[in-house]
Amino acid sequence: GIDDVAVAISHGQWVAFSSGDKDGDKAISPLEFKSVMETLSEPFLPRQSEFAFAGLDTDHDGKLNVTEFSAENMTAFVQPVLLGRQLHLEDFKARLLGSHKSPQAAYDAIGARPCAVEQFRSFCDALLYPPLTPDQALYAFNGLDADGDGLLMNTEFLEVIRFGAFYPSISQLRGMFTPLLEAADASAAPTAPPTAVGYAAAL
Repeated sequence: GIDDVAVAISHGQWVAFSSGDKDGDKAISPLEFKSVMETLSEPFLPRQSEFAFAGLDTDHDGKLNVTEFSAENMTAFVQPVLLGRQLHLEDFKARLLGSHKSPQAAYDAIGARPCAVEQFRSFCDALLYPPLTPDQALYAFNGLDADGDGLLMNTEFLEVIRFGAFYPSISQLRGMFTPLLEAADASAAPTAPPTAVGYAAAL
């Protein structure tokens, strides 16, 4: 079988499977993949590596084999991150507010709670001006999907926009959501956002 393959990532950069397989077990672990993606001229953030790895790991065994590390898969799961970097959250927010009266109104316009990536892509194409490209929409969705479960909740959407950057880290998320929990506990208000409480409790 094939033992190695080199894949073009971007701007003439090639990454060989063997360069990621540091321990020689013919598989790339999440940590090895993260290390490889940090060597690019435009290094991936840890959260971006996690999203790309999850997409490449088609058999969901927690490691990448040489077939999963193919040009076709890289195009599907790595290129959107690279191309999407042309979009900053402030630009995304400006488009939202130019098309809707508030981030909450924009989320409501998506029409699904929570929403999946295809629903979000449709929203970005039809209800956002200027519209996002499919790659930009995927980048934005993953950057807003703070817990990486493939579903975008109302709280994630609003709080990541409030935070001001796509792909916040877990520690940054705790910083965002802990005040919501403390406020809810202090007031004991039954109207405290259940999605915020449920999401923060999972961190």
